Amino acid sequence: MLADHEWLTPHDRPGGGSIAEWVERVRWLEANGWLRDPAEIAWPSDPEHPANRAQARDQLLCPPLCWRARCRRAGRCRHLMPLAIREFMPEFSVHISKAGGEVSPWRGPVDQGKLALLAELLPFDHPCGADGE
Repeated sequence: MLADHEWLTPHDRPGGGSIAEWVERVRWLEANGWLRDPAEIAWPSDPEHPANRAQARDQLLCPPLCWRARCRRAGRCRHLMPLAIREFMPEFSVHISKAGGEVSPWRGPVDQGKLALLAELLPFDHPCGADGE
């Protein structure tokens, strides 16, 4: 199972919780089909379809954040639900809000180390654009 590898996360609080909670979340995602390989899914033919745009965005944002060997070898995110982005929550939300010149709605604690890493890996001039699109 993919979730068994998630104990190797380099983050102390992946997804804003404990590593054990993270592994359980990933087990649920896996059991419910969210960790299928996007390359094996029949996407709509229209490149402007919201699903295609979301997938293209995830493929830009997830790989620089990911530590997983299978994604690194593939050179892309191998999961329909981009785990690296979820692993960086809530800091990812705070970073994207700041990039868009907005105040984040998140009011809980944030990991300053993750925010610094996000600023380095995904600077505001990243190809996804400041608005996350």
